[in-house]
Amino acid sequence: TDAKWLSRFTDGKIAAKVISDVKDFQRLREMRTSLDQDIVELFSTLAGREQPSGQAMDAAAKKSDSLTYESQIDGKRRTLSLALLYFHFFNHQTYHRGQLTVVLRQLGIKSDMTDIVWMLDP
Repeated sequence: TDAKWLSRFTDGKIAAKVISDVKDFQRLREMRTSLDQDIVELFSTLAGREQPSGQAMDAAAKKSDSLTYESQIDGKRRTLSLALLYFHFFNHQTYHRGQLTVVLRQLGIKSDMTDIVWMLDP
C-alpha cells in the first residue's frame, strides 16, 4: 500500500510498484529499499528540507490541502485532507509491523522491538 499512496501523493510521478508477487527475496529487498528512498525523498521535500530531485516531484509539494482518490477497498471516491492521509500512511505501517510480529512469534521466532521510540533510539 505504500507504493499506491506514494503514487497518489505525487499524481503518479512515483509509480505504484507491485511487490506482492515478487518471489525472489533479494529483488524484494531492492524494491523495498527503493520505495523507502522514495518515501524519504518525498517527505523531506514536503517538509522543506530538500530540493526535489529524482522521483519526488515538486508537484506533490504544490498540491492543495486535500486529495481525492478512489479506494481500492470499496471503490468509493473520497476527498480527505493530506494531513490525515499522511498520518494514515505512516500509522498503517505500524499495523503491518504488528501483523508480522504476531506471525513471527507464532512460528517461535523472536522479533526485534517494534515500538517506535525504541526504533529511534541509537
